[in-house]
Amino acid sequence: MLLSDQMESKVGKKLSEITTRRVIILVLIMLFSQPVFSVSTYMQEPNSYDYGLNLIQTLGPSTKGGKAAFESMIEIQ
Repeated sequence: MLLSDQMESKVGKKLSEITTRRVIILVLIMLFSQPVFSVSTYMQEPNSYDYGLNLIQTLGPSTKGGKAAFESMIEIQ
């Protein structure tokens, strides 16, 4: 809030305008570029169920660890 004896100069007004424009443009750029930097844009994030199934497939039911993982998945389901 400016008092009557504290008028904003032309230079100050112009700098304020330019700064406001730059800040608005920067915020809009950040807003629209955020999805580009998100992992879910490029690939589906694995969940625990998929991880468990992949673990069983990798270990195989013939190994001791694979058999234990398979049995624990059956107990959960």
